[in-house]
Amino acid sequence: MPLKKIKLSVLLVVMLVLFKVPVMAQHKLWGSNLLLEGRVNYGFMINHHLEMKIFNAHFPAFEINLGKETFGRERWEYMYGYPIIGVSYWYSQLGNSKYLGSANAVFPYVNYPIIRNGKHELNLRVGLGLAYLTERFDRLSNYKYIAIGSHVNAAINLMAEYRRRISPRMNAALGLSLMHFSNGSTKTPNYGINTPSINLAFAYRLSKENSFQSKKLTPGLYIFEFPGTKSIDLSIGATAAYKDMGSEYGQTFMIYNFFGKCNETIFV
Repeated sequence: MPLKKIKLSVLLVVMLVLFKVPVMAQHKLWGSNLLLEGRVNYGFMINHHLEMKIFNAHFPAFEINLGKETFGRERWEYMYGYPIIGVSYWYSQLGNSKYLGSANAVFPYVNYPIIRNGKHELNLRVGLGLAYLTERFDRLSNYKYIAIGSHVNAAINLMAEYRRRISPRMNAALGLSLMHFSNGSTKTPNYGINTPSINLAFAYRLSKENSFQSKKLTPGLYIFEFPGTKSIDLSIGATAAYKDMGSEYGQTFMIYNFFGKCNETIFV
């Protein structure tokens, strides 16, 4: 083989090796760590108003979650103990009542670790998103449903769970959850819906575990940040909203809020 062809072949092999190494390193360092999770809830509706006792029932709810285990790629992941972040779809028939209909909710969540010890975890999940309820109050066709006055509502989820790793790719979790639906009185009536439940979940890792998952990275400081410095942050803002009080006063009121905050931070 001519010398020129040999040199060209060697150069090509070296380039392929150099290209492959960064790609492999990138995969190991920034791997997906995605978890596909199915969760079954069983609970009831809290009758926090006398008029809601007619809806007393126990019913199941189902969740499909897509989560991601963090390991310190971003600074906030390290500061909050490497939580699980993700998005959830929640569905329930709300007791199979013709007045209540069904509820569909989508909300992003953060699952904060409280205790983490090898295969065992105790977590607290907080989620906030939107819900669509198929039924709402109507003074003619659904006058008994005084809990919610609109189809679109805020969905708030709080959950405490115990999670255990069964295998390198499988997790199981047992939790206590509270789901809340409300429109913030943008449309009355708005007693809100609260459904506590107990739940069981199984999660499957979609790809091989990131090699840095067990090591946990400690990110470097932000740009221009170094130990011993102080900073003062000043935040100001304003919000506007409206509240429907037609049942009490026959009109809707606008609400305005102005706020300011000053913080001093010491980096150590």
